[in-house]
Amino acid sequence: MHQTMTAVADQYKLNTMLFDKVLDGFQDSEQFTRPNDKGNSVNWVAGHLTSARFSVANMLGVEDQCPWGKLYEGGNGLMEQSKYPSLTEIKSAFKDISAKLEAKLAGASEDVLTKEPPWKAPGMEPSVRGSVAFMSFHESYHLGQLGYLRKFHDLEGAFG
Repeated sequence: MHQTMTAVADQYKLNTMLFDKVLDGFQDSEQFTRPNDKGNSVNWVAGHLTSARFSVANMLGVEDQCPWGKLYEGGNGLMEQSKYPSLTEIKSAFKDISAKLEAKLAGASEDVLTKEPPWKAPGMEPSVRGSVAFMSFHESYHLGQLGYLRKFHDLEGAFG
């Protein structure tokens, strides 16, 4: 593994473990409940995290595409619940892409890491390395939202 990515790779491994923990215990009947008319549901946050992880893996050379396309991109608005995959499908896709992402992070060369990214992350070096690092923060942010949603649904905390 390139030395500049060790801590970032560790963050992705931690987030992979936390993803399962934070989703543990949610019932299918709860996955679309929103805390208010502006907040996101568990399904949307988990799907968004998974979709974003596919984007990170793609930057590193994985050619797999998110099974539900751009459904969970910000600004898309909410759709009918039947348009969304189940939490079980989301967890499965997250697990699959996580293994591929971990392998790509382990083998990423300086040439790959210094390439221009498809989009530039705010406040980060304008490279694949910078965007991949920013996205580990992005995941942590949304895992925190899922932790909050656990409390909203009267579930025990997942992080403590």
